[in-house]
Amino acid sequence: MCHVHACVTSGDTALGVQTTLWIAVAGGCCAGLWLFFSPLRGVRDIPLGKPEPAPVGGKP
Repeated sequence: MCHVHACVTSGDTALGVQTTLWIAVAGGCCAGLWLFFSPLRGVRDIPLGKPEPAPVGGKP
């Protein structure tokens, strides 16, 4: 039976605890980047419906 402390310090992990935590921190910091670089940043108003078609040659 393996105790938690013995497994962590004996080298049974693939990357190590500190490396895993750094990967988690980097992933958490990068989680919102897709919103930062998306076209949603330029949206100022919420579109509520279909836009009205432009009148063709007649009275508006």
